[in-house]
Amino acid sequence: ARGNTTINTTLSHSARQGILSTGTVQVDPTMARVIALYPLPNGEVFGDTGLFIFANSEVGDEDFVTGRLDQNFGDLDRLFLRYSFDDGARVDETNFALGVRRNATRNQSLALEQTHILSPAVLNTARFGLLRTVTVGGETTTQVPGTDDQSLAFLPHTGVVGIIDVRGLSEFPGGSGALDRDAHAFSSFQYSDDLAWLGGRHSLRFGGRLERTRFNTDSQNRVSGDYRFPGIAEMLTNRPDRFRAQFPGTDTVRGHRQWIGSVYAQDTIQLSRAITLQLGLRYEMASVPTEVNGKVANLDELTSPVMRVGDPLFDNPSLLDFSPRVGLAVDPLRNGRFVVRAGYGIYPDLILSPYLLLAGVRNPPFFRRGSTTNLKQGDFPGGGYQAFLDNASADLFAERIPRRLSEPYVQQWTLNIETSLDRDSTLRLAYVGSHGLNLSSYTEDANLVEPVT
Repeated sequence: ARGNTTINTTLSHSARQGILSTGTVQVDPTMARVIALYPLPNGEVFGDTGLFIFANSEVGDEDFVTGRLDQNFGDLDRLFLRYSFDDGARVDETNFALGVRRNATRNQSLALEQTHILSPAVLNTARFGLLRTVTVGGETTTQVPGTDDQSLAFLPHTGVVGIIDVRGLSEFPGGSGALDRDAHAFSSFQYSDDLAWLGGRHSLRFGGRLERTRFNTDSQNRVSGDYRFPGIAEMLTNRPDRFRAQFPGTDTVRGHRQWIGSVYAQDTIQLSRAITLQLGLRYEMASVPTEVNGKVANLDELTSPVMRVGDPLFDNPSLLDFSPRVGLAVDPLRNGRFVVRAGYGIYPDLILSPYLLLAGVRNPPFFRRGSTTNLKQGDFPGGGYQAFLDNASADLFAERIPRRLSEPYVQQWTLNIETSLDRDSTLRLAYVGSHGLNLSSYTEDANLVEPVT
């Protein structure tokens, strides 16, 4: 458990009675029921508002287990099987301590490997892997039954109070499931095979890998709707100025599927007692993610007049991902006391389906949000949705991926000098560098291309 303190701004006692610093107002009966869900201040009071302070401890639990079985079949075959399970959850409270918010993960992995000696110079290793990861983020359950009162629901099909935004107050988090929630289930099926051959000056390695992934996701966005009030007086008298919701027919459930494959060849050459050269070439590609129900939409260009619906989400940039690798080790004194090593490689950053948390889910026409300001006094809680259906303004918003992408990749290089100073001391001097281009994400001090219109 980690102790935290949350400070929210709530309504003062006098404001709940309609006695405001700007004058007295008549409190709407429906709003009086909502106001009763806000806790009273237990800290400093500032006229119409006051502080509500509560200990919001974050509690985490985790269980982990792993097991491995090894079996030798004679002198030529060896098999191992490993299974791992990791289950964890973290819990805290929402604003005003009205609900419990839970984030949970469950990871399972299975690995099976068989090693077979074909000859004294040839070794083959085959592997099968299965990975299953389930994550839930932002799952909320009320601790105050009144927030799940059907008669205060904003939408007829949700049955809970939605989010309320009042200028001057902390955001009201609504009932069970009103806040954003993400649920993801990722499965990966993997097979790889590696062949090693030793012959004279050469040490050759060849191999390949094939992976099939399934990424099912539900990225919910304020599914219970939300109201905005420009001030406390407007809230007390039931005069909202905006209502937002998702359009009927919108959903955030997606099922992405993808293939990932690679092959490689590598030769380590002992040119002399003093020089070892390593040369390699790897080809790696990923298919463009597809969606099982065809819910794919993209804004190909910033100037496109409409969203394009249907596969492919983008043109595949990985079809020519040939990546060279080279390494060099030099022992000029031929005694191992002074060694120089250098290496260079190109590593693709494949565009994988878990990157599509927004572009793969929250795009029209399959996901559409909007709002209405055509509201009248008393529309809270249920009247706003009808006004929304009658006269809504759609959010013109898209999470786009450029149709013609350049493949993200990273170049890495290193120079390492190592020498023995005496029997007990070694000195190593190294330079390591990298350069990423067309990156799908960045951290720290990446240089961004200046956008132009």
